[in-house]
Amino acid sequence: MIIKTSPDVLEIFLKDASNTHGSAEILYLPENHIEVKTVLQECFKNDIPITISGGRTGLVAGALPNGGAIISTERLNTIISIDFKKQTAILQPGVLLKDFQQELLKEDYFYPPDPTETTASIGGTIATNASGARTYKYGATRNFVQSLKVILANGDELFLKRGENFAEGNLLKIISQSGKNYEMEIPDVKMPDIKHAAGYFLKSGMDAIDLFIGSEGTLGIIAEIEVKFLKAPEQVIGGVIFFTKDEDVLPLLQFLKPFKNENLQPRLLEFFDERSIALLKESFKNIPENAGAALWFEQETTFENFDEVLQIWAETIGEFTELADETWIALDKTEHVRIKNFRHALPSAVYERISMNDQKKIGTDMAVPDAAFGELFEFYKSELKRESLDYVMFGHIGNNHLHVNIFAQGEEEFLKAQEFYARCIDKSLKLGGTISAEHGVGKLKTEFLKRMYGEEVLKSMFEIKKTFDEKLLLGRGTMFAEIF
Repeated sequence: MIIKTSPDVLEIFLKDASNTHGSAEILYLPENHIEVKTVLQECFKNDIPITISGGRTGLVAGALPNGGAIISTERLNTIISIDFKKQTAILQPGVLLKDFQQELLKEDYFYPPDPTETTASIGGTIATNASGARTYKYGATRNFVQSLKVILANGDELFLKRGENFAEGNLLKIISQSGKNYEMEIPDVKMPDIKHAAGYFLKSGMDAIDLFIGSEGTLGIIAEIEVKFLKAPEQVIGGVIFFTKDEDVLPLLQFLKPFKNENLQPRLLEFFDERSIALLKESFKNIPENAGAALWFEQETTFENFDEVLQIWAETIGEFTELADETWIALDKTEHVRIKNFRHALPSAVYERISMNDQKKIGTDMAVPDAAFGELFEFYKSELKRESLDYVMFGHIGNNHLHVNIFAQGEEEFLKAQEFYARCIDKSLKLGGTISAEHGVGKLKTEFLKRMYGEEVLKSMFEIKKTFDEKLLLGRGTMFAEIF
């Protein structure tokens, strides 16, 4: 195991994609779960706070420490096994998502969770219940996790296998490998039935494994993961459909959702507004001159129905946009990569603009039920216009989940953007939505988690944390800003 205390080395682990900064005194880089357990036991004995660090691609500062020790999973990066017959794999938490996907593709398989950040670690995606473009069809990471080995702050170990340990009503009991019983009450709380990644998964009769998926490193360290994966489709049709203005996308969206037409079954639907298109035009000269919005779609097909589905898409596109002839269609691997790069170029362009102009960014991450999306969309647009804020709006429109990225120049604009963000939170909650559809709570949204669930539910979540982390050493400041 490597141990570092040099400020220069530590500095790398004190920043993530949230543009905030942490502090720590020591860094551990274990290579196996025994070393992880040893570090945890030492920190537990000496009351040293612990923060788990993966790929640090998160946007809510969950991987940034508030003092104490960092345990990095980057050397826990072994693909232990892949069983193509059973379509399952066992991985260490530091395996990068992109490396795992590449191994599967060699045998024509794929792992459906598809976050934009391909350098994310598998452990990080489990800890945050990460999602991505293909969530529209396949759901988030939780749907593919089969078992977890978890090491608690005191060094005790849990093995959680899906389908083996359920809560009895609102009482959940988990017995560790050492025989210790961890028992907790699940509060009565209604979780939104949408894409959602805020707080612990809590449900009467729940599977114990789901409590740890999305727990953001506050309950234990994930030491080993078993996931399921799927056979790659025979064919995939993809495309970018252009429109003259934002509003023209909504009728097509309503026609497609939720999987109304048996021939039109997209696995992803991604939106680009007029400002996003303008930002990308410098790099993608073939964007139609009068394009004011776009929708990226993909649909899996068989060899047998490929031509039929392609024809139906062509006819449908022609009915909903006057720019149908300008549609980019992807039918082979090279064309699909080109379109995926187009989508991934947008966040890069956003960060480049922020850096060049010395700006600050605030990005929304809310989602709402299908029936409420039109109202939230109009709310975003009217509030942005009223405040004269500079922004781009894009993202997972299939899940009613858009990212409004605001570019704030100076403190006055930044304050105005923060106020806009808070109003968007309130609007989403009023519409039955969530404060976070995919990025989680981290250290930056703790007040909004409290606003979503109320203090009593948050206290119940905190009691669950104390059940597994009695000294409150793990992930200090993540999810809970205060000690109840």
